Amino acid sequence: MKFNFFKSNFCVFFLFILTGGLYSSYISQEIYWDFAHYHYYNAWAFLNGRTFTDLAPAGIHSYFNPLLDLPLYTLLEFFNFYPKIIFFYQGLWAGALWFLVYKLVSLILPSQMPIQRVGIFCACIFSALGFAIVRQIGTSTNEIQLAVLFLTAVYFILKSCFINHKFCPKTIFFSALMLGAACGLKLTIIPMVFALGIVSLFFFKNIPAYKKTFILMFFGGLVGFLLTNGWWMWQLWTHFENPLFPFANNFFKSPYMPLENYRDTNFLPTTLSMWLFYPFYWLLDSKLVTDVFSSNFQYVLTYVCVIVLGLLLLMRKISLSKIQLFVLCFWITAYILWLGLFSILRYGVILEAFNGIFVVLAIQLLVHQRSFQLILYMLVLIYSLMMPFSYGKWVYYKDYSFGVYYAIEPYQIVDDAVVIFYGSPVTIVGTKLKTKARYIGVKQSFEQDPNKNFILFQNEKQKILSDPDTKIVVIGLGNFLNDDIITQPGISCKHIGNTLYLNSYGICPPPDADGVVRGYKASLLKIKL
Repeated sequence: MKFNFFKSNFCVFFLFILTGGLYSSYISQEIYWDFAHYHYYNAWAFLNGRTFTDLAPAGIHSYFNPLLDLPLYTLLEFFNFYPKIIFFYQGLWAGALWFLVYKLVSLILPSQMPIQRVGIFCACIFSALGFAIVRQIGTSTNEIQLAVLFLTAVYFILKSCFINHKFCPKTIFFSALMLGAACGLKLTIIPMVFALGIVSLFFFKNIPAYKKTFILMFFGGLVGFLLTNGWWMWQLWTHFENPLFPFANNFFKSPYMPLENYRDTNFLPTTLSMWLFYPFYWLLDSKLVTDVFSSNFQYVLTYVCVIVLGLLLLMRKISLSKIQLFVLCFWITAYILWLGLFSILRYGVILEAFNGIFVVLAIQLLVHQRSFQLILYMLVLIYSLMMPFSYGKWVYYKDYSFGVYYAIEPYQIVDDAVVIFYGSPVTIVGTKLKTKARYIGVKQSFEQDPNKNFILFQNEKQKILSDPDTKIVVIGLGNFLNDDIITQPGISCKHIGNTLYLNSYGICPPPDADGVVRGYKASLLKIKL
């Protein structure tokens, strides 16, 4: 049998991940606020037994499951002075995501005629170059990794239930295992999994042996979730009496945090018109859903196509295949849950993976002349290729041209001191300190939100800071030098050399003549939580 390289799934997959790795190595981008705030610290603290001895040095982020951050941490241990290698590896996940987009689009859209294959190509490019995908390629956010797990499971479920029409217990259990594992690794993907479950219940007649399938999905998802998060939930329960700490504390009532169900509401729509037409608002002000400027028309076009397809279906003007209808219902449900829980564009990777399908479906069903279809496909393709040029860089974007991923000037601090991380993102500095001193976070992001106004471990922190004999070392960003904590007479600081924020970190007090930082007595400082 003749082997065709470009028709082999393995070879196509290899080409996609190679492209992702090379592209990531070329653009070399990182959302450095997240990396410097908690991604690197969490892995370091976990491996060095610091997670439950320090007091929230990165605020609520200090207690996120560290498993997803371990690969990047390990890479940095070996290849810190070869950042292109690190970005190449990180980009492999983007290549895997693009491959899954290609497989899903090919599964859902018709491909019998040449014009339809052109549509498939345009849908793939449109989806693959969305903001949430492109702006997270190579970064430490881990959203693309989660999407790879999720989309792999969805592909096998759709193919088994809607294409092959066969009950395959191994496929169903494996897919559920991946969905559960993704939820355990990072809870932000739960709305997408929940949306998939809701829609599956409404399509139970199209699922072979649906009772057995749902049972397998439940147990497979539970096993996957416990494998990746069960051990971590036990640690959180043991130390804080809340297996989801710091979330859902209105239910678990941990004494280390106020009794509320914390979530980030900064990006949620606030009016009825915003709830109904939020993508149009993003087009005018992208800061509503992300902290970077983006002229993002993709969601507007997708949103319009989804609404038009939905209305025409209700009016029975068009018909969709069962798999197309399933995906449409899933996207609508997932979008509503995402909008109500987060509205953070960075979490929209999975939504973007399906965006191109609805744009192409709308063209196929509403435009019947092939010449007009081809013109529209070309316009979609041209716009898709232009989209990445309209995406601004993250606020803390870093230039890697000088050949090191990160570098921080190390300091030796006496072991009986307490190191205060003042503000954020600062904790990455603590990973390079030569000390066994305890780390404490003060004025951390999200803990200082005027709408929340809570402080993790408030009593514990206050007890330590109120002891006048406690030795305190303060580390923070450059702007903290103007704070009341430092402007007191006799208090001096020193900048910490680093490649992160152009020497904007500072340490107080500076090291003594022997190079050791011994700290100030708490009675000399005015540190407010």
